[in-house]
Amino acid sequence: MGRSAMPYRVTLVGALALLALGAGCNESAAPDDTVDVHTIRLVVGEQVVTIEQGGVVAEPLVIGSGDTGLMAQFLDRSGELTPVSPAEYRIEIVPDDEGVVTFTRTTAFAGRLTGVAPGSARLAVCLLHVPSDQCEVGSRTEAVLPVTVDALGGGDGDPVEPGTGEGE
Repeated sequence: MGRSAMPYRVTLVGALALLALGAGCNESAAPDDTVDVHTIRLVVGEQVVTIEQGGVVAEPLVIGSGDTGLMAQFLDRSGELTPVSPAEYRIEIVPDDEGVVTFTRTTAFAGRLTGVAPGSARLAVCLLHVPSDQCEVGSRTEAVLPVTVDALGGGDGDPVEPGTGEGE
């Protein structure tokens, strides 16, 4: 019985290994479920700030009191605009001090920052994959973008036209 059971065990082990490999593949995102985004570009009034993967911010943001339009665009590793589906993704922006600044989304990739009171705060910025509730780039909790609300109106309060984030 020892010899005849051996091929069965080998076959069973092989089948289990294939099932485990298949299950592992299902857990990873399929190419169609992810986007090739390396950098989030925020156009805020007349200012442009970028947030690279890993939370590196090239420049701080200065806005005035009141509403300032914001539009997000997404760049691939080579710095080119990359399309992102507003049906599956949206920009999430969370201030660490809503007594200084708030964010209200108006479309998947646009909204307005509101300078509530003079001061400084930081924004957590995330490209959220809505079906999985996961950040593709950025963070919902790590505030990486410094923003100053200037009482003298240091930013540009003109609203940005809402866009798709696809580089129109």
